Amino acid sequence: MLAWSREVVDTEREGTRVAVLTAAVDLSLVASPPPAAAPASDSTALVLIYAHAIGLCKELWLPLIHELVHRLNTDGSHGRSASSDGTARRWKSVTIHTFDAFYAGDSAILNNRAEAVSAAAASGTHKSMEIDWDDLARDSASLARWARARALRENPGAPAVTVVGVGHSCGSYSLFRAAMLAPGCVDAVVAMDPPLLVPGKPWLIQYLKASGRVVLQRPPAFASRSAALDWIRGSAMMKGWAEQCIQLYLEHAFAPASLPAGTEPPSSSAAGDVAVRLKCSPVDEGATLRFSDQRDTFARLREPLVPIFLALSGRSAREPPPPDAPPGFKGETWSEVVFKHMPRANIRVVRMYKPLSHMLAVEDPAALAAFVHDAITDLRRLPVVETESKL
Repeated sequence: MLAWSREVVDTEREGTRVAVLTAAVDLSLVASPPPAAAPASDSTALVLIYAHAIGLCKELWLPLIHELVHRLNTDGSHGRSASSDGTARRWKSVTIHTFDAFYAGDSAILNNRAEAVSAAAASGTHKSMEIDWDDLARDSASLARWARARALRENPGAPAVTVVGVGHSCGSYSLFRAAMLAPGCVDAVVAMDPPLLVPGKPWLIQYLKASGRVVLQRPPAFASRSAALDWIRGSAMMKGWAEQCIQLYLEHAFAPASLPAGTEPPSSSAAGDVAVRLKCSPVDEGATLRFSDQRDTFARLREPLVPIFLALSGRSAREPPPPDAPPGFKGETWSEVVFKHMPRANIRVVRMYKPLSHMLAVEDPAALAAFVHDAITDLRRLPVVETESKL
């Protein structure tokens, strides 16, 4: 069991703070291998940073993280591959951080997003608001640098720290974009269904903007937690979620409706069957979905960056038929577009999860934990591209 602590980190964007959960993995719990195969201690500290998808919250990573730690403990390696001389090694330390984007979860409360949303609604601009994804990338870079500095302080004997960003959807985009805007902030990225806008595929932008309009119709508040749970269970987006993730979303994505704006987030977000509101306002979620300027991201993916481990869903959004489409037209899914067109310069592994939708990280946390485990285990020795499952 991990012991989580709550922290607040000031990002490098003035006046912006993010809420963080932090835990150190207890290396003493590692399964003991036979004496002759006992792993030597490594001098490198491992830091994992988890960035969530649009509108979700940091706590939804917990089932995946706990499964990952279980795997690290039972394989006895703590994710480190064999060294060049064949000696098995462990990390000196393993620290995990999961954080809320500035507009979501507890960060939304810290940054008083309710006031910004109210002001936008009063001026009539709430339907055209956009949240710049480069701001999300800058916040991810800030947190990565903070985590690296912290790991170096806490491991004075460690000459190096390896920071791996793990992201879902827009969270994964923000991490490899962070690697472009702030070189050296992360050493690798595990990207789960990144919403990359591929040139020549205008339907991708249209899909994001349409999703932004749909989200605006979502109720921002509910008369009770029971009513919120009914809404969750009736949501098409959440239909395939693991039950544990549904309960975590219910507990942590909502705040009591009576909670004043700017209040320090409570440790238990919505105790009792009281009236609740979404911490991430539908206005802010829609504003994030509407943003469609990824600038030079696609082009720069052709340049040396960091190793990217790519997990794709088998049931993501599908290209709608054009007006002149022939009978039986079947457009590509977003994942197929990314698979076919994303430059391979930095990709180490591509793995397809055919039964899962774009919400794969919260639908099957155990399967994605295995992917993260494989990525950090094989970080040093994988070939340039290893396609583990073709479309």
